[in-house]
Amino acid sequence: MIVQENQLLVRSILQKVSPTFKQLLLLKYELEWSYKQIAEYVDMKPEAVKTYLARARKTFKEMYRRECNEKNE
Repeated sequence: MIVQENQLLVRSILQKVSPTFKQLLLLKYELEWSYKQIAEYVDMKPEAVKTYLARARKTFKEMYRRECNEKNE
């Protein structure tokens, strides 16, 4: 049950991040694509993909922590 709640929280947060961040996160972590594959798919340089993914992870983590803190209050 905890896993299911966590999955719902992750999906909820993914809906709130920017479409670009959402797409990159899903390609990297759900489909397990390499930086090179993602770069070719979204027509970016691999270095840019790494940068955007770092920003996407940071944003996601901040939102996740905020949501968890709100639930625990």
